[in-house]
Amino acid sequence: MFRLSIVFLVVCIISVNGDYYSAISELERLLDVEAFIVEKFDQYLEQAQKDQENIKKFLKQVEDLQIDRGDLEEKKESFQLYKRVCQGELRQSPREQRNLKCSLSHQGVPYYRLSPFKVEQLNLDPYVAYVHEVLRDSEMELIMEKGKGHMERSKVGQSVNSTTSEIRTSQNTWLWYDANPWLSQIKQRLEDVTGLSTETAEPLQLVNYGIGGQYEPHYDFMEDDGHAVFGWKGNRLLTALFYLNDVSLGGATAFPYLRLAVPPVKGSLLIWYNLHRSMHKDFRTKHAGCPVLKGSKWICNEWFHVGAQEFRRPCGLKSDEGKFLDLEHK
Repeated sequence: MFRLSIVFLVVCIISVNGDYYSAISELERLLDVEAFIVEKFDQYLEQAQKDQENIKKFLKQVEDLQIDRGDLEEKKESFQLYKRVCQGELRQSPREQRNLKCSLSHQGVPYYRLSPFKVEQLNLDPYVAYVHEVLRDSEMELIMEKGKGHMERSKVGQSVNSTTSEIRTSQNTWLWYDANPWLSQIKQRLEDVTGLSTETAEPLQLVNYGIGGQYEPHYDFMEDDGHAVFGWKGNRLLTALFYLNDVSLGGATAFPYLRLAVPPVKGSLLIWYNLHRSMHKDFRTKHAGCPVLKGSKWICNEWFHVGAQEFRRPCGLKSDEGKFLDLEHK
């Protein structure tokens, strides 16, 4: 059709001007235009076919994607529970707190018989406790000074699969014990206060939350018992979290299922077990960092693993697998 139009145009040029050379020149130009249009049209058809295939794949993925609306509702419930705990609307009753104690403990370490740890129990099962005045001001200042030049946007997940996420708005870095010999005293103090070995512990993580910074509800343990990421070290048994400064407003560590919000106290250490005594996951330990409403929040934490704890915290004889499983996806 296009070629017929070209021939008709050339005939018109000849009949009007009688100029055969101009007609031939115009014919060559138009044939070049035709070739260009045909080439572009072929490319368009090829791209249209690819787009059509991509659309089909996308529609197939949407069709295969099964969204469990019940799970979405549970997560929504869990988030609402977290917000109420952070806002102080949900708290433990006096009846639930009546067996909690404050004590001076040397943890069987002779040195601390003269200067025992100040332990405040916050929950008995799962065990959550505050140990006050564990770090000195000079130690906290040095930790923050060493880490400030290396802070990056915090990620969720492990190793190559970790990504940034809106559920965690903070900056962090890692302080390795081998590269920072001055951390040896803090490392030993962590062993003394927890009674656990740091042989399989992770590097010390330094985290900073600015205004509005938060970490929505999550677990510290790994879903696959930790073997895929940590190998023989196993899962994260205990979390030890230092508060490096006082926060003007907000920034509490919240445990939605325990109805517990722990305010940051400079120099203090918050500890809790992530696993049952049988080393199965304890789903009641879901926790979160409440939003910082005023000021800034600096923390550093250590994760102790199951490996190398067989003599310090022997595995329980009774299985707790599946206990509180209903909380897993909330």
